[in-house]
Amino acid sequence: MTHAPRKANRWLLYGPLIAAGILLLSYFALWLQGAQAMRRSVEAWAEDQRAAGLEVSYENVRARGFPFYLRGAVAAPAIADPATGARWRADALYIDALPFALDRLVFSASNPQMLDLGRSGVWTLEAQDARASIGEDETRGWIVNAQTGPAALARADGPGRFRLEAALMRVAPSLDADGALETSLIVGGLAGEIDGKRFEAARIEAFLEIADAGEAGPEIRIKGLSFETEGARASFSGALVLDRGGYPAGVLQAEIINPAGLARALAKLGALTPAESEQAAAALTLAALGGGGKIAGSAELRDGAAYIAGVKFADLPRIE
Repeated sequence: MTHAPRKANRWLLYGPLIAAGILLLSYFALWLQGAQAMRRSVEAWAEDQRAAGLEVSYENVRARGFPFYLRGAVAAPAIADPATGARWRADALYIDALPFALDRLVFSASNPQMLDLGRSGVWTLEAQDARASIGEDETRGWIVNAQTGPAALARADGPGRFRLEAALMRVAPSLDADGALETSLIVGGLAGEIDGKRFEAARIEAFLEIADAGEAGPEIRIKGLSFETEGARASFSGALVLDRGGYPAGVLQAEIINPAGLARALAKLGALTPAESEQAAAALTLAALGGGGKIAGSAELRDGAAYIAGVKFADLPRIE
């Protein structure tokens, strides 16, 4: 006795294909919804910055990346601050996200980027690997991370250039003080040239907390600041505010190994004249003899200058 062959169940044949199609259409709808939300967010952010006094412009926002991710390409973005004259622009700004996770955004920009710093000149920035992300954080609310590999900054309207091998930065609300921000910065392989004077810093590390000090303006709490340059190693901690003239003021705990090297580096940066650098190097080297080649004590910042062991070792920048 023979049996007639069973007919294949069409649902078994076509069901997976139909389900895959439905999932694909659902994902595509989600992707389109995310793209529209990103466009609205860019426009809302631009309006907020304009209301705050900045000038923000761009040509359009186009969505790319389907089906793997969502990329918003902002054409010809430019941001300017009329109060300071500072301006940034690039050919494109990219905003990357997953369409189902718009609470974490990754930013990057085309190269070169242009920075107009007014009296400080016009600069071009090349940072092919630079990325910055902003996202939600369970304990802090939000957090910003930025990083780059090799990068170069060169002045377009005069002498001046900088380069670095790598940098990491993080900014987030402080867990210790309401309304304060914590920021950390690590820079490796920094080198530069200003007015024909070259300087290098093998490593810079800064861990800061910035809080509002009322009429005194922002208070910068230096939890740790260290760097290596010209054979010198220096570390500082303490708190600073701005005095009435706009200069940093306060007392920092300091440890400096080979202070003569620090004096040479500060002269190259323009914080000391050549004559002041020689005097500071001699006086600080003498002061370090009793400490085995290092100075450990309080550094006082007042009246636009920094002093340690009674010796002026830097003129300070005015912060407007």
